[in-house]
Amino acid sequence: MRSLGKGLRLAAVLALCLLAAGCGAARADAGDPEDAVPVTVLDYAAFPDLGGVETVSMSAGFLTEDGEAIQEGTVRLCVGETGADFALDGAGELRVSGLPKEGTAALTLLDGDGTELGGMTLCFSEGAVIDASVDESGTGYVTTRADTEAVSLTFTLSGGGLRCALRLGG
Repeated sequence: MRSLGKGLRLAAVLALCLLAAGCGAARADAGDPEDAVPVTVLDYAAFPDLGGVETVSMSAGFLTEDGEAIQEGTVRLCVGETGADFALDGAGELRVSGLPKEGTAALTLLDGDGTELGGMTLCFSEGAVIDASVDESGTGYVTTRADTEAVSLTFTLSGGGLRCALRLGG
């Protein structure tokens, strides 16, 4: 009986600690919802399943040749015979998961009317560092480490094609 009393006291102390820390039920005077700090959740659209290959997620922003953000459009991604279209979000961003860590993808940027603005081939590979570059022919190279789950890139329209670069802090 004595140990039961200690257990109840411990449970009561824990409940009081949780309540004091704000983990209890919501209160009517909890504040105005308009004063709440918005939480940003980065949702990634899923590329169609590539059948057991290791994958990486990509977030990307798109810029005009003058450096202005492209706010509206669609990005078409194709890996072999598998492809999908993804609309840019309201901030001109693309977030897609399920791209191959090793292999090639074709990326095409379309405007709101479906007209092609530019495109490039992306070659994904694994290496010692995370990097993104473009060669003279316009082919993009994205290198990720074995432990990389996501990469953030910036694509810039350039001479009818796209250029890609690693986006730091994004």
